[in-house]
Amino acid sequence: DLNALTQGVHTPEALEMVKDHLRSVLGGQQAFSNVMVKMSKLQAAQVYIASTMFGYFLRRVDKRFQLEKAMGTLPESREEAVARLERLFNQTLDVEEGVDSETSETTETQTTLRQYVESFDQQTLAETAQMVTQEAATITERQVGSVFGNLMELQMEMMKVVGEDAQSAEELMGRVQKAVEAGSVQSLSMTYGSLRRVVLEAVAFGSFLRDTESYVDSEYGLTPAGRFLGPGGPSSPPPPPAPTS
Repeated sequence: DLNALTQGVHTPEALEMVKDHLRSVLGGQQAFSNVMVKMSKLQAAQVYIASTMFGYFLRRVDKRFQLEKAMGTLPESREEAVARLERLFNQTLDVEEGVDSETSETTETQTTLRQYVESFDQQTLAETAQMVTQEAATITERQVGSVFGNLMELQMEMMKVVGEDAQSAEELMGRVQKAVEAGSVQSLSMTYGSLRRVVLEAVAFGSFLRDTESYVDSEYGLTPAGRFLGPGGPSSPPPPPAPTS
């Protein structure tokens, strides 16, 4: 039941961004198919890391979003700003004409979580995308290792097979795909449905990790950490894997 990994974890606003993340990582409509896919363990680990970091980031920004929403301090969309100015203009006309007007009218902002995130400047976005403590980064590394094996060994294995002289990302991915098809690197096969569940589990893990980190840090104090970057970075998942022919 995927509801436990979606509606049971995220707010409705955050869930919309989770759906976008699925499409980004797995590739459009393939995210909801059951076609078989074969990929290297390193690629799978990269997808898992990117999704964990996304879930962690999503929890942080959603907490801020919900707080500002409750306090009525969310930034206005263009449509809301125009509507507010029109109300003020109409109220001014009513006062000049001696007509009573309702000045206590309030409207709930329609700003979405995605719009809220897009309103961040580069510094705020970078700060929010990083893990707050070294403990959280270490737990993430151990989680990835327990699921896919030693990440450094997978990277060295891939580097030895594909080399370091690729002239473009397309050439590199072509070499990786050939290595997977030839069985030259550790690989795994699963349906897109299974991969979708793995991604959702990683996003949920990242969200719960942030919840736990926040609580433990407030009680005991944890070690501040710099930005934790997995292969490709937290916001740069690898290209969608190719379906098995």
